[in-house]
Amino acid sequence: MAVTAPTPLRRTARAGAARAVWAFAHGMVVLELEDRFPPDADLDAAWRVGCEAFTGTVTPGG
Repeated sequence: MAVTAPTPLRRTARAGAARAVWAFAHGMVVLELEDRFPPDADLDAAWRVGCEAFTGTVTPGG
């Protein structure tokens, strides 16, 4: 059984970009749920920088 992205992501004209966003979000959630980040990791910053990377608005200094 294959796991697929939610329907709205599959239907986009930019399927490659949608898959990349899905992979980033999925990976972050899995890592958070499995406590794979160091205790002092700034997860809000990781989410923000990751999302900004997809929109082209990365803030200098992360």
